Amino acid sequence: MRIVTLNVAGRKDIDARLDKIIDFLNEEGADIVCLQEVTFDDGSNLAHKINAELSKPYEFVQADLAEEYIREGVPQTDGLAILSRSKVYEAKVITLTKVPADENGRPDFHRRIAQLVTLENGTKITNTHLASNNNSHLQFEELLKLAPNDSILAGDFNLPKQKMLTRKEIWSKSHTCSIDIKDYISFPKENQTFDYILMPTNKEIVDIRIIEGLSDHNAIACDVF
Repeated sequence: MRIVTLNVAGRKDIDARLDKIIDFLNEEGADIVCLQEVTFDDGSNLAHKINAELSKPYEFVQADLAEEYIREGVPQTDGLAILSRSKVYEAKVITLTKVPADENGRPDFHRRIAQLVTLENGTKITNTHLASNNNSHLQFEELLKLAPNDSILAGDFNLPKQKMLTRKEIWSKSHTCSIDIKDYISFPKENQTFDYILMPTNKEIVDIRIIEGLSDHNAIACDVF
């Protein structure tokens, strides 16, 4: 099984990058794709737009709107999407508790959600995009309590690698993290890692690949046995 996660940064010059993202997904041929910062505009959403252009479109697309808001007078939308080859048997969305402003006074303005999906083949996926301040670990800890122990966790956790590793005793009993397998950077602008795939310990990550140039985030592709 192959899994991909990518923050597509749908509000940032997406039209200039769309062909690269589509080519990448065509080449990877992943079984499951988790996308963050998916825009919902003109009655459609970015995940369906991407899927429609793939040489082999995904039959099942679970796209969920997180929020609608105004930025500098312009309406904005944001959400998450899971693309799957296997049928979505059950899906739900949870709203994570808003975190307080961090020590630098930086709040998190956005509504943060997680998609919890069970596929017909029994695979469970949790896709998320956590708070963009130094208290994102609070939502990560909440997510670990709410998601099934046998769920694959993927997305943009906004949790720097060092903070993820200092909390290893919290997640390592039930999951292996992509950074256990490979040391990588997922947000080149800040030379940081914020994006992860956490795999239940009953599954084995056999390969991790980091793909640059698709977004301000790097994509993570993971093969699982």
